[in-house]
Amino acid sequence: MKTTGTIARRASGWVVNLRVDGRRRQLSCTSKADAQRRLAEALQGHTGATEKPSAGYTLREALNHAHEERWRGQTGERTAVLYAQQVVEFFGAQALVEDIDYLAAERFIKHLQEQGNQAQTINAKLSKLRILQAMALKHGGATQLAKLPSNLKLDNKQTLVWADAEVRALVADLHGRGKEKEAAMFPSLNEMGCRFSEAERLNGQDIDLERGLVAFWKAAADHKNGNRLLRITPTAWD
Repeated sequence: MKTTGTIARRASGWVVNLRVDGRRRQLSCTSKADAQRRLAEALQGHTGATEKPSAGYTLREALNHAHEERWRGQTGERTAVLYAQQVVEFFGAQALVEDIDYLAAERFIKHLQEQGNQAQTINAKLSKLRILQAMALKHGGATQLAKLPSNLKLDNKQTLVWADAEVRALVADLHGRGKEKEAAMFPSLNEMGCRFSEAERLNGQDIDLERGLVAFWKAAADHKNGNRLLRITPTAWD
């Protein structure tokens, strides 16, 4: 029986990662000294009969399960899968979910920051990693997984305000490309902070001219409350 092993520190404590005849096993330990002792015992053939072999559940398996159970057919499916795929690409499709510890997740965060991801996007990608962990608990036989870093603090300050000259330049560009409807809509949508897709979903009953209000509704219900009731701005009146 061939046995090899290493010691690792995780947010939840020390662990011994073993491979016994090609099968992966993991021993939870209370301290580094305990981990060293148990590794020595394992290499001598005394791993303990009560330890449960790891299921060896990979990120690729977790992604497949999460897609089927959490995201397929839901609003935002494409983005959720794309973010989860980025998690898998960073750590490797064959990486085991239970091997991703706190420090590994911090390296992922640093990588995303270097790629120019904002805090809100990084938090969304971390949430996908947490869902992959949940799949490991449900389908992969995992019983204890490392705690991941907390979400990054958001900076919700508005960083971009279109100047009047910029609005005029964009409208001129839209006219130049034959996008007359978009050119007519953009100034008021910019003033109200709305998307073209939201405006295109409007119908007569969504606009209250007497009270000067317009209701923007989401195309499909999801976990966010995105419906808004806004006052019609002077530009929109014009």
